[in-house]
Amino acid sequence: MKTAYTYTLLRYVHDVAAGEFANVGVVVYAPEARYAGALCRDTYGRLSKMFPGLNGEGFKSLMRYIAAQIDSAGARMQGEFPFETLPADAGALGRSVLPHDDSSLQWAPVGGGLCDDPAEKLQDLFARFVMRYDDKEQVRTRTDEEVWSRFKRALDERHVTSRLQPKKIVVSDDEVEFTRAYKNEQWHCIEPLSLDLARPESIRDKAHQWLGHVGGRGHDRGVRDPEHRHRAEAHRHCARARRVLAGR
Repeated sequence: MKTAYTYTLLRYVHDVAAGEFANVGVVVYAPEARYAGALCRDTYGRLSKMFPGLNGEGFKSLMRYIAAQIDSAGARMQGEFPFETLPADAGALGRSVLPHDDSSLQWAPVGGGLCDDPAEKLQDLFARFVMRYDDKEQVRTRTDEEVWSRFKRALDERHVTSRLQPKKIVVSDDEVEFTRAYKNEQWHCIEPLSLDLARPESIRDKAHQWLGHVGGRGHDRGVRDPEHRHRAEAHRHCARARRVLAGR
């Protein structure tokens, strides 16, 4: 049985005066089905290319917050006492989480229709309006923190992790803060570094970026090979990155 739904898009408006924007999220609201849900971008690479200067981590944090608040509203709709007054449409629901103002995040005009499954419609709208122009080939890669989790298990067994602490290295014209370090006569900083990246040039750029941070000194810093092992070119760049980081 089909049910009525409304939806609204969340737009990142980089320049309000120029009207430049990109869709970054979708909210779907179907009160008869007692459904409310949202999907927002969890990456910002494409946006950074379109709008240099974007605060990527701040953007990701805000996307998680908005999606969580809408999903929480959906959970309340499934409860015994969902709302005293139901929102009029998806736009009103969105504005209850992110009110209209002059910020860079704006809600688009409301659309709607009939569907069999509001959750499936949300996925369709997200793919159509938000992810449509992303790179077609998506390769699952590991983050730095996922690399760290492998080493952390071994360090936990040796009761080392609890002894790690943040350490800021300051030189005359720069500073670098490491989140994990320990002192044994001298400071030793631990930085997990994943070169499991989809684009070979990204592997090279990341290696050179960290070479600048550590001054080219050191040994193998626990760099992991790419998971996508069919990519011979990625492996060549990974090997080159190891040599760069080792100062060879």
